[in-house]
Amino acid sequence: MPRLRLRMRVTDLVRQSGVHPVHLSSLKGAAMNRFLYLLLIAISGSASSITWTLQNAVFTDGGVATGSFVFDADTQTVVSYNIQTSGGNTANFPAFLFQNGVGYNEYASPSPGNNFIDFETYLTNGNISGMELRLGPLNSLTDAGGTVGFSVNSMECYNCDPRRTFASGQLVAGSQGAGVPEPASLGLIGVAFAMMAAARLYRRRG
Repeated sequence: MPRLRLRMRVTDLVRQSGVHPVHLSSLKGAAMNRFLYLLLIAISGSASSITWTLQNAVFTDGGVATGSFVFDADTQTVVSYNIQTSGGNTANFPAFLFQNGVGYNEYASPSPGNNFIDFETYLTNGNISGMELRLGPLNSLTDAGGTVGFSVNSMECYNCDPRRTFASGQLVAGSQGAGVPEPASLGLIGVAFAMMAAARLYRRRG
């Protein structure tokens, strides 16, 4: 989660605690625990992501695409992906596994202004380089999940011709889980746990 949004979440939690910010240092016992638990909940949910699974993704040449990718709508980033294409015109488009960190794969990222997520590779076809998979959702991918159809921008291509477009396909939201927390979030989580431990120790000694 961007730092500004995280800061806003923490500010909201201060308000929920019922204590003015300048009095936070005076929180004790149940009040301190309540604030810290709320803080942990906010931070742990700050990097949420959704798994989107390809369903009925069939190319116009009869090939298919299966698999899924994890997308963080807050940061507009592809966290991870594992998509297999196969069948159809294998002379131009051999079976290929689009997976982060594997083989010829380069990166995956939304393409600003083009309304599709671009899965880039180093794979070549003769003198044509850069095979890529473009998945264009008809609607924005959000934390609300749901089912989103493919747009006409969805295809597999080489930079980006020759190409094969999708005859059908949709993205179906699956599990929601915590992504990799940002360093700032990890630091706040550690501080929160330390404060909780210190509060409990103080009560026992008191």
